[in-house]
Amino acid sequence: MTALSRFQRLFTIALLCLGHATLLPAQAQDTKAALVTQCGAVDKLLQQGKFAEAEKAYRALLPQVQKELPPESPLNLTIRNNLAVALSSQGKTSEAEAAHRSTIAFLEKTPKVDRRVILVCKNNLRDCLFAQKKFPEAEKVQREVYTERQTALGKEHRDTLVSGYNLANCLYQLRRRDDARAITRDITPIAKRTLGATHNYTILIEKLDAKL
Repeated sequence: MTALSRFQRLFTIALLCLGHATLLPAQAQDTKAALVTQCGAVDKLLQQGKFAEAEKAYRALLPQVQKELPPESPLNLTIRNNLAVALSSQGKTSEAEAAHRSTIAFLEKTPKVDRRVILVCKNNLRDCLFAQKKFPEAEKVQREVYTERQTALGKEHRDTLVSGYNLANCLYQLRRRDDARAITRDITPIAKRTLGATHNYTILIEKLDAKL
């Protein structure tokens, strides 16, 4: 996962959840504003690559957020996700996997959470599984994401194409070349048309297809 895609995933959670946050009274809004400010400072550590510092700060901040804000608060969800990313960025993939699984389980029991949020977290979980070479588990998670994004976003959406590439890559690692080829041959012309021939993911898809 590139640094760019990593940090795009950090803030997608907050953006997608924003419209679903519970309205809070004035005093709680003041508390929330203070926590948002603290979280922003920690997010900067993450962007600067200070992953150990960010992990420590997120761990300290999460109990405060859980105490002061509703479970479905965007800030609650964002910190959970970003803590897992901080762990993963340090190579603590087992801990990151557990954190992502915990976040997904939490999300699936939380009302009014946009389904796209869960897909972002599942994509992050897939990255942890792939890094640990748990390819069968990674394939299962990525197939769920790819299938759902095809339905929700359409086959030409960038996120759908990225999910297709990730699934094909899992299949390649599992030596299921025919299955992987079926996906790359399907998404290559779409990527060329919608992303452009020189886009990073178009190039990655073509390189993977050439191996098959």
